Amino acid sequence: MSSELTKGFFLPGLGRLDPFRACQMHPLALAYLGDAIFELYVRDRLLMGVPLPTAELHRQAVMRVQAASQAAALRAFSDRLTNEETDVVRRARNARFSSYRHGDPADHHYSTAFEALLGYLYLLGRQERLEQLMEAAFELAERQEDRGEP
Repeated sequence: MSSELTKGFFLPGLGRLDPFRACQMHPLALAYLGDAIFELYVRDRLLMGVPLPTAELHRQAVMRVQAASQAAALRAFSDRLTNEETDVVRRARNARFSSYRHGDPADHHYSTAFEALLGYLYLLGRQERLEQLMEAAFELAERQEDRGEP
C-alpha cells in the first residue's frame, strides 16, 4: 500500500531488527521511536496536501498526534491486529509511566501502545503495514475533525 504521499518517505532505520530483537526492546523505547515516526508521517502528509499557513499546519498536526486521537485510532482497528501486534500493544499499554502530562490516563496508555506498535513495525521493516496503520489513524482524525469531535 505504498501511496504517492509516502513514496520516498525518509526511514533510515527501517528493517533494522529481527522479530526476536524487536520483542526484547522495552515498550516505551518502541513508543519513543513510534512517536517520531508518526509525527514525521503526519507532517509529511499535511505538507503534501492543500497549502496551509504554518500555524494551521501545526494545529492540524497536533490534532492528529495527540494522545486522544492515537488512542481512538488504536481502539478503532484493534480487532484487525495480528496476534503479534496485539502482544506488542498489550505490553506497551501495560507499561508503567512515571507521570502523565495532561489528559485521560487511559488515552495515554492506548496512545503509547499505538506508538509502540509503529516503532515495532518500523524496526522490523514492515513498511506496508506501518503505512496502513498510520494512514488509518490519519484518516480517522480527519473524519473526527470534520464531524467536530475532539
